[in-house]
Amino acid sequence: FKLTNQFLHDALVKDISKTKSYLKSFDFDKLKTQVQSTRRLGGFLADHCLLLRERVKASDHLEGDQWLDAIFKLCSEYFSQRHSLHHIKYFAILEIPSSSSQNTIKKAYKSLAKRYHPDKTGEDDGAMFRKIKEARDYLLENINFSQRNVDQPFGSLLRGVRTMLRERVKDLLEEQRYNNVETLLFRLDDLKMLDNLVTPHLKHIDTIDEVKTI
Repeated sequence: FKLTNQFLHDALVKDISKTKSYLKSFDFDKLKTQVQSTRRLGGFLADHCLLLRERVKASDHLEGDQWLDAIFKLCSEYFSQRHSLHHIKYFAILEIPSSSSQNTIKKAYKSLAKRYHPDKTGEDDGAMFRKIKEARDYLLENINFSQRNVDQPFGSLLRGVRTMLRERVKDLLEEQRYNNVETLLFRLDDLKMLDNLVTPHLKHIDTIDEVKTI
């Protein structure tokens, strides 16, 4: 169990490191592929591993795991845009991932409400029934679902590529490394690969024009 979580944590750390490395080297082709891959892995972990972490925390029989905690820290830093991680305990009560939509929350509540209704369970206090109702109400009232698609993981990092390019070209010109400038300018057309990875789009043409005027 712990070895699996460590493996997943290390894989995510490696993917994040590669993403930053490709951006720093302005290798836009590899960067696009890496961003997409890292988003998939991070999204999976934010949904499933963190749901598991909450279940472990809520259990009286299971010991907490440092690697699940480390995954939570990474996901909170890089993948919180589409996952309401600070509300994760309420998603765990409803047994659904933190990226769930309003409809998924409502369906989960409906299903669990049938399972835990006092008339069916025979529980006089209906504690679990109230708990799932409170979780549903809390999530629907406190999450701005319309904001989830505004930004994506690494969006701010990618939007900073224009500034990074501008500063890099200035540095190369000051150092009179003109061959390096020429190589970098040759790569600029590949910026178009990043346009759709960010909301709003990067508009690579504007970036290229700005860099070429330096």
